This record gives sequence, C-alpha cells and structure tokens, in this order.
Amino acid sequence: MLRALSRFPDQPKEDTAWRRAADELRDKVHAESQRVQRLLDQVRAESQRVQEQLDAPKRAAQRFQAEIGELVRAFFRESRNPYVILLSPGSTSKRRHAAARRIAASLPSIRFKRPAVREALRGLSERDRYVRLLFASALLDAAKERETPGRIRLGRRWVKDSRGRRAEHVVPLDLDLPQAIRWLVQRARRLTEQAILGDDAMSEYRPTPPATLRKRRPSKQERRLYDLLRAGKTTAQAAAHLNLNPSTIRVLIYRLKKKGLKL
Repeated sequence: MLRALSRFPDQPKEDTAWRRAADELRDKVHAESQRVQRLLDQVRAESQRVQEQLDAPKRAAQRFQAEIGELVRAFFRESRNPYVILLSPGSTSKRRHAAARRIAASLPSIRFKRPAVREALRGLSERDRYVRLLFASALLDAAKERETPGRIRLGRRWVKDSRGRRAEHVVPLDLDLPQAIRWLVQRARRLTEQAILGDDAMSEYRPTPPATLRKRRPSKQERRLYDLLRAGKTTAQAAAHLNLNPSTIRVLIYRLKKKGLKL
C-alpha cells in the first residue's frame, strides 16, 4: 500500500508531459490543416483561372457573333436606304431608278435660290411634278459621278486634306455617308437647275430666264429628241442616240408636250 502511494507524487509530471505532447500534436495538426487549406485555395484559384482561360474563346466567339449580327442588321437597314442604293456601285438600274423616285417624292418641297430658276418656273403649270421629275433624273446623273474625283464643297465649306488645305481630288464615295448624301443632294439640285435653265445653264448667274423657256420654244436638245421621235425612233433608241438616261428622255418628252408639240 505504501509502495503504491509512493508513485502518486510523480503522476503530475507524467500528466504535464502528456499534455505538452498533446498540445504540440494539436498545433502540428492545426498548422498542417491550414497548409492544406491554403493549398486547396490555390488549387481552386488555379482551376478558376484555367476555367476563365477556357471560357475566353467562347466569350470572344459570342462577342464576334453579336458584332457580325449587328453588322448584318446594319447592312440590311442601309440597303433599304434610297441614298445608299444610289451611291452603291453594285445597285441595279431598276433599284436606282426606284430609289431616285422615292427620294424625289419624299422631299416636302424643292426650292431654288437662284432668281433665274425661280423666274423660269414662275407660272408653270404642274410645277411641283415637273421639278420632281427633273430632280429624280438629276439624282441618277449625280450618282454616276460618285467615283469621279474633284473639289467638293458642302454648303460653304470645302472638303480639306490632312494638312487643312482644300483637297483637289476628292472621290465622293470616300466621304462619310452623311457627307456623301449631302454631296449627292447638292449635285442633284445643281443638275436640276441646269435642266430648268436649258443649254445656257453652265453660266454662274442669269438675271432673267433663257429665251427658250420664256418663249416656250424647245431647246436644242429637245429639238433633237423631237426629230428622232418624229422619225420613228423609240424612247430607248433616242436615249442611246443622244447618250442620255431614259428618265431624262421622259422628262424631255414631258417638256415637249407642255410646250404644245405633238409626238
């Protein structure tokens, strides 16, 4: 009994060593678990990065597909624009004629600043219809110059080059679409004025209308067309002979009829 009791004083020392070993083991387990957790976090971050890299081509393909779709929709929107149809070299003649008629019919009114033009149109019956026919024909003629280089003035401003000087060789198709449309309408109005004023339209200013319109006599061009039609030529043959657009021939025929000449 005494021998057994003699071992009790040593029991706290063994218990303290055991507790110290348990604490060290617990600390090691905790440190190891933290290291494993960090490794797991690194693995998750790396897997997420790899997944993003794998998804990047898919997202790029989706963005590319969306951009292509927007471009296709924009193309179809623009392809129905009559101005784009006139300016596009790939448009058919039928589509260009229809586009010119649409533009001429859509304008609320076609007014001119030159006194000679206003005087020539004064008192003319069916003036609006007559001007719209001329303007539609002028749009077709202006569209033929879309690839012709030259100096271009939009309103009061000249188109300038990269050095800020007036550009001498500007192709209308190289302009931005709004500028190209403005050039087309401007040029068509100028050609319409020339058609109204007749053969003398190239002069910069005429205070009075030309004698051909004042006396209601046919112009030289109208007289040539009249002679061809009286000789039995068809409208297409007369257009080919005079090197004119068929729509211009129809306008000239309209003018001949308004001047009282029978065809």
